[in-house]
Amino acid sequence: LSNNTLITNLDISNTLLSSINLTPLVNLQQLYAAVLGNVTEVDLSSNSQLTVVGLSNSTSLVDVNMKNGNNTNMTIDTSATPNLACIDVDDAVYASTALGWSNVGGTPNGSTIFMEICII
Repeated sequence: LSNNTLITNLDISNTLLSSINLTPLVNLQQLYAAVLGNVTEVDLSSNSQLTVVGLSNSTSLVDVNMKNGNNTNMTIDTSATPNLACIDVDDAVYASTALGWSNVGGTPNGSTIFMEICII
C-alpha cells in the first residue's frame, strides 16, 4: 500500500492481515475494514481526508487512533468490536454526541469511549 499514495477508497474487509500501515495514504477518504483478521490497532492519524471509516466485526481490534484533525467531517462504524474500549479522537465531547458516530460501541455493554489520549 505504501507505494500507492493516491488511493482514495480502500476496502480490506475480510482479510487475514496481522497489521496494517495506512500512514502513507494521505489521500484516503473511505476505509472499509470489517472483519480484520488479527489486526489489533489501526492508526488513522495521518489520514486527514477520511470521511468514512468502517471497522466493524473485528474481534482483535483494541486500539484506533482517529486524531487526524478531521473528525467533524467523518462517520465511523465500529460495531461488534468487543475488545475496542477506547478510540483516540480530536474532541471527545464531539465524538460522544456526533450523529455520524452512532454505530460505535464495540464492547458487549456498549462502553467504547472517546478520549483525546487513550491509555490501554
